[in-house]
Amino acid sequence: MSTSRREGMSGPLLLEGIVIVLSILLAFALDTWWDERIERSEEIAILNNLEQEFRAAQAQFDFYYGWHERIERAVAQTLQTAREASARGSVSITVPDTAVALVYLSPTFDPRLGTLDGLLASGRLRLIRDPELRHALAGWPGLLREGTEEEEKALRHVATQLDPVFRQRMDVSGPLGMLLPLTEGSLSTEQTHAESLMPVDTEVLAVLALRHLHEDHGLDDLGDVHEEIGRILLLIDAQLRG
Repeated sequence: MSTSRREGMSGPLLLEGIVIVLSILLAFALDTWWDERIERSEEIAILNNLEQEFRAAQAQFDFYYGWHERIERAVAQTLQTAREASARGSVSITVPDTAVALVYLSPTFDPRLGTLDGLLASGRLRLIRDPELRHALAGWPGLLREGTEEEEKALRHVATQLDPVFRQRMDVSGPLGMLLPLTEGSLSTEQTHAESLMPVDTEVLAVLALRHLHEDHGLDDLGDVHEEIGRILLLIDAQLRG
C-alpha cells in the first residue's frame, strides 16, 4: 500500500477511533450516573426507614425513661426513710407496696432498629453518603450498650441480691403480685393503699443503696442515649431535605 493511500485513510480511522473512545466513555458515564441514581434511591428509602425506626425508638425511650425516673424516686425515698428509721433505732418501717414493687421493677431499653441492623450486618452502611451520619449509625450499638449497662446491672442486682435479702426478711407477695397491674396502670384501690413491713437492718440498707446507685447512674447514661437519638434524627432529616 502506498504512503499516500495510508495517509488518506488515517483521517477516517482516527475519527472512527475517537468515536469509539467517546462511545465507551459515554457508556461508562451513563452506567455511573445510573448506578448513582439507584444508590441515591436506595439511600432515600433507607433514610426513611431509619427515620421511622428512630422516631419509634425515641417514643419508646421517653416511656422507659419516665419509668426509671419514677423508680429512682421510689428507691431514694424508701432508702432515706429506712436510713432515718435505722438511725433512730427502729428495726422496721411501713412502706407502700407500690414502692416495693417499683424497687423490684427493672425495665430495659432495647429499641428495634431492623434497618440499621441490616445495614451493619451486610456492609451496606456505605450507601449513607453523609460521613457524620454514617459514623453516628456505626457507633450506635456501642453507645446503646454503654447507655444501658446500668439497666443490666440493676436487673442482675434485683434478681441475685435484692430479692433474696427481701424474701428472707419480709413478705413480698403483695408487691410482686402488683407488678403487672402497676405497669399496665390497672392497680385496684386496695392495691394502691396496701402496705408492707420492711426491716431496716444493714443488709436491707445495703441492697437498697446499691439499687439506687444503679438507677441514679443509669439515668445519667440514658441521657446520652437520648441525645444521640435526637442527633441522628436531625442528621437523617438534613439528608432527606438535601
